[in-house]
Amino acid sequence: MKLITIIKKEFKEIVVKKAFIIGTILTPVLIVAMVFLPSYIMGKVAKTDAKIVVIDYTNAVFSQLKKELESSLSQENKNIKTPKINKEKEMVEGLINFTIIKYKGGKNLKKIESELKKKIEDKKIYGYLIIPEDFFKNRAVVFKAKNVANIGVLKSINNALRKIATRKLLEKENFPEDKIEELTKGVKITTIKIEKGKEKRSSFLGEYMLAVILVVLIFMVILVYGQSVMRGIVEEKNVRVTEVLLSSVDSFTLFLGKIMGVGAAGLLQVIVWAIMFLGGYIYFTSFLPSELKGATVSPMAFVSFGIFFILGYFLYSTLFAVAGAVSNTDQEAQQFLQPIMILIILPYLISFSSIQNPENPIVVLLSFFPFFTPMLMFVRVAFSTVPLFQFILSVILLIMSIVFMVYLSAKIFRIGILSYGKRPTLKEIVKWLKVR
Repeated sequence: MKLITIIKKEFKEIVVKKAFIIGTILTPVLIVAMVFLPSYIMGKVAKTDAKIVVIDYTNAVFSQLKKELESSLSQENKNIKTPKINKEKEMVEGLINFTIIKYKGGKNLKKIESELKKKIEDKKIYGYLIIPEDFFKNRAVVFKAKNVANIGVLKSINNALRKIATRKLLEKENFPEDKIEELTKGVKITTIKIEKGKEKRSSFLGEYMLAVILVVLIFMVILVYGQSVMRGIVEEKNVRVTEVLLSSVDSFTLFLGKIMGVGAAGLLQVIVWAIMFLGGYIYFTSFLPSELKGATVSPMAFVSFGIFFILGYFLYSTLFAVAGAVSNTDQEAQQFLQPIMILIILPYLISFSSIQNPENPIVVLLSFFPFFTPMLMFVRVAFSTVPLFQFILSVILLIMSIVFMVYLSAKIFRIGILSYGKRPTLKEIVKWLKVR
């Protein structure tokens, strides 16, 4: 009963704070806005008028380039009148209105560029493209503009020039026109994931985004609420509230109550975020590129997320609680925080690099190290098929580590929570572990 009372106390202290309520509401809204709003805006209002002057020294590219770029716009404009608008392209590249003009003037390149640069500054043209005489040999051009970060413009020009160069090569080999069209046609890749011998239609980008969000949640909640445990203990030490609490409950109950109460608040926040993320995804799904639509993660991944989220929090929160117990001020606690941060940040960084190859032997080995398990094993479950015995073994090792860490941390907490003044040395902390 006393443990439940402590849990309720810690839980209420967090959830009634304005910061908790505001953070719970605003965090998913901001994340959803950062992920989906740019796509929504791009799909609705993004439009680039790209008036480009072409200096064609080959005398063989301009007409085809003009046809490729301006005809693609004409086709897009037709699509806009129909319900099935090409939203994928508009969101990634924006709607681009190409106007391709051939430069007609002198041959002095310096003077030509000086003239065109002035037109760019005066916003009369978007930019200019220099196609050298050896284009078909080296396949290299120069594009100059005020904005060279527009992926849509660069990608469209690149695709058009690549198609023209390929066509030229095929014509040189006397390929028929219909064969050239067939050979230069794009390829659509449909990804199908194999799970336990069964096929499952899948999108890497969709799976990647969902799994990354869940990894970030594990990292963020462990970090935020672990530090909340630490700061709460330091604060109660400073105002001598701990002494009052210890007059009615033992130190172990207080230790567990603090960790579980703060953890319950973190779990509540994650549940609220999950509901809001799901709502945001459903509402904005029509504005997403096809790669993100219907994005799924296996049920096992969600189960493992719940398991590793809870166990990971318990494992790390014991360290945060010890850091608070042996510190007298926030400044002292920050010094103890550094090694804990390394243990959290290392698996977080490794988890992103392991997404492309989750079955790498080093990743597999590290996923059994308890402090790395919550993030690395989750990534393995999300992006590959983990043998059941490996999953169970990692959970068992993690639980055993939590029990061991709770035992050690509780012993340090018991003495450290009532220690004031001078910060204890490592030698003194080791002595505390030997006290029965």
